[in-house]
Amino acid sequence: MADGIDVKPTYKGETMHVWGWLFTVLFGIRIVSDIAHLRFPIPIALIGATLGIFWIFRGRWWLKKKIVDEEATARAQKAKEAKKAKEANDQQDQSTPSGISSTQQTTSADLLHGYMIDDEWYPPKPSGTFVEPWVRGRNLEIVGEAYHPDAFRRLVGHKTEFHSPSGITALGEAILVPDPDNPYGKGEAVAVYFDGEHVGYLAQEDAHRYFPVLSRLSEEGDQLRVPARMWARNNVVDDVYSSVTLNIPDPHGLTPSNGLPNTPFVILPTDRKIQVTKEDEFMDVLVHYVRRGSGVENHVAATLRSTVEIRPRSAYEAVQVEIDGEPIGVLTKGQSEKLLPLVKHIEQRGLIPVVRATVRGTKLKADVVLDTVDAQTVDDDWLDSLGEAATEANVDRMPEPPKRPAFEWDE
Repeated sequence: MADGIDVKPTYKGETMHVWGWLFTVLFGIRIVSDIAHLRFPIPIALIGATLGIFWIFRGRWWLKKKIVDEEATARAQKAKEAKKAKEANDQQDQSTPSGISSTQQTTSADLLHGYMIDDEWYPPKPSGTFVEPWVRGRNLEIVGEAYHPDAFRRLVGHKTEFHSPSGITALGEAILVPDPDNPYGKGEAVAVYFDGEHVGYLAQEDAHRYFPVLSRLSEEGDQLRVPARMWARNNVVDDVYSSVTLNIPDPHGLTPSNGLPNTPFVILPTDRKIQVTKEDEFMDVLVHYVRRGSGVENHVAATLRSTVEIRPRSAYEAVQVEIDGEPIGVLTKGQSEKLLPLVKHIEQRGLIPVVRATVRGTKLKADVVLDTVDAQTVDDDWLDSLGEAATEANVDRMPEPPKRPAFEWDE
């Protein structure tokens, strides 16, 4: 007995007796089947059945002596204490909306930094503001799902497909939580939560790459949220097979390399790639955003502004592209016509349109590509969330371009 927890003593020979019956029954069935089909029993079945019978009698001999197996009893007692502590902690987490336990085992600091119970490490809980990656991602498998079967049972255990041979696939969102205090993570572990359940970790080599960026986000009160796919299956002996795949960009694509505007802004959703033009006229600015190396991309936050583009014989309303307040190009007349109504709609609400942009090239020549929706593909609910118009668009406040004189031609 320890801490008020009664554990039934384990006697020497109990385990041997159980295994003896298991071997005898399993291999005995095979022997009977072979004899019924007029075949000589296979040697491994004869050996297994003989070993099982020996263990049965040997185990019964030990049981008659009533000798307590101290090591086995201690292990059972420790396992029961750990299970009871975990159950109490889980019940407290469910009864407290904030997920903060008032017990001595798990304080609010424990939930923020992680804690240990009986050699099992519990990582920090997701907290703060959840942010999306700056660019589109690729598939990345996580590890350690096999250590969290109960998490998958809670997620999809009520689904019929979970118990089918093909299992169940579910789409959701994963939160990546830096776990520097994890005693097994070399100071840079990253825990993965799927729909609120801890389901595994980034592999060590992946954690080494992602931890610096995720840790910096966490210090600012943010945690990364990415699309994820989960598969799980429960077999006839109640074993859970599972896997979780994240959709996440490389570390340099998690956040823009430059800062976001200091004035009110809104980030446009992604949809399609749009090529910026006239970058060659602004290489004095773009040279500071080109990364060294052929084809290396720099993911930045660009802003859009409605303006008037002057041509030799005409002028048209266009969309100007800027980085950190400096012009770096303009959209063509055709692309401007698709995007300009959206840009003006945002400007009329006192906001700056921000888009995801990629800069690639050299100090001599660079290309800028935007990833954004336009006026024809933007979601109506997203537009409604911006509120009512409060001011004029930038282009509407600009003076009209001077009219060119009419020329008289000599006959």
